[in-house]
Amino acid sequence: MPSIALSYIHVIALVLALAIDLINGETRDKVCPLHPVPLAWRIGTFLLRKLRRTFSHGVLLWILTVLPLMAIYGISIELALKYFKSILVLLVLLPCYSTLLKFTFSIKLLRWYYSTILENFTKDEAKARTLLQEIVRRDVFALTREEALSALIETYVESIVDGIAAPLFYYPLLGLPGAYLQRLANTMDSLVGYPYEPYKEIGKFSAHVDTILNLLPAIVISLLIVLMGKGSIRKFVNVLKSSSNVKSINARLVFSSIASCLDIRLEKPGEYVVNSGGRSPSLEVCRKVLKICDRVLLAYLCIIVIMCLCV
Repeated sequence: MPSIALSYIHVIALVLALAIDLINGETRDKVCPLHPVPLAWRIGTFLLRKLRRTFSHGVLLWILTVLPLMAIYGISIELALKYFKSILVLLVLLPCYSTLLKFTFSIKLLRWYYSTILENFTKDEAKARTLLQEIVRRDVFALTREEALSALIETYVESIVDGIAAPLFYYPLLGLPGAYLQRLANTMDSLVGYPYEPYKEIGKFSAHVDTILNLLPAIVISLLIVLMGKGSIRKFVNVLKSSSNVKSINARLVFSSIASCLDIRLEKPGEYVVNSGGRSPSLEVCRKVLKICDRVLLAYLCIIVIMCLCV
């Protein structure tokens, strides 16, 4: 199959995957146990009980969890799509390929959480905080209203990188295996990538791989946020420089971009403050974040399509 034809097939598969996401939302519960993310989590959890809490065993944990699933879900069908030229085979493979690509990202679910939490903050704040607790690690019931809204904004923009932009960034470059490499690496980071015991050593490799894979997508999304939010690159850079207490460079990038263009203060009590001179987040600001991020995602998807056609 000519490479240009494969490029168009990749675009068609992406469009179908986006349609599946917009129509069906999160497919995880509907196809379990086939969804690779919970499957990777179960495999990783099982191996974690068998391995020592050392760096070398952390590398082994990552390899034994990520590479087999990447081969099954990514490499095998990518090779089939590339080398089987029959139209009939293509008609069978394409829906499977698109569904597997959909497994690597989730736009509708993430946006549902954000908009539903935001809506409930005006109707039932307890329900809003309960939903928010499902997607953040900090104790949201111990936060002020402004701190809770900060947590909502931070989680949303960071999840756009981790759960949407990063897997799709590697899709035009490496096909389905690239998307799965990032998605599974991110799952391993969520499982063990913590800088405290008992994960400090065994999770170090997973954390570093996830940071490296997400860095370029985080830079692109941050610049798009500044552009779509009509912000200033200079102010973005200044806020970024002053936010060194945010440990994750990828989080620091997107936090600084949204905080600078809306002039808001983002804070995780006891750990970091981004744009300390900014105003506290409000419901109106949160609505503006949603609008900016909608434009960012649309622009980013256009970039991914162009990459598919050019690579």
